[in-house]
Amino acid sequence: MVKSAPVNISVSGNVVPASISIAASATSILTGASITFTGQYLDSAGSGIGGATLYVFVNGTSVMSVVTTAGGGYSATLTFPNAGAYNVNVSDNTGNV
Repeated sequence: MVKSAPVNISVSGNVVPASISIAASATSILTGASITFTGQYLDSAGSGIGGATLYVFVNGTSVMSVVTTAGGGYSATLTFPNAGAYNVNVSDNTGNV
């Protein structure tokens, strides 16, 4: 019987999300205009978490989901058809942030 030499591997625990940042391309627009929101999804070591689904909320209601890039970045563009004040935030699918 012939077998290969062993290969050493290291298995670490699950990634623990630590933060989601958000920035808006504008904070005041005219009715019917769009704003792009961008940010980063980072683990507790400060590294980006790629391939994660994040949910965008407007006034507490989920309006869309986005998937993070390999480096943990995301972008979401929303159009606001009505005048008013809006609270926009982003959350992960596990509720950790």
